[in-house]
Amino acid sequence: SEVVSLVRNETESRGIEIAGVSGTFNIIDPDESKRKKGIERFRKIAATCKGLHSRLITLCTGTMLPVDMWK
Repeated sequence: SEVVSLVRNETESRGIEIAGVSGTFNIIDPDESKRKKGIERFRKIAATCKGLHSRLITLCTGTMLPVDMWK
């Protein structure tokens, strides 16, 4: 995409490496529609990593608590 190319060009021109990208979402969210949206966003993030020359995507397992992913 145009945005990915712009980010890659700007970071490379400054000698900045994108070591990793956050792909965190509540992978075990009890709400199925939220899980599906999270998986779709993750797929989009993963697809952009190659264009950013980044080989690392961070994740966490999430939580079954519907009100706060971080508790």
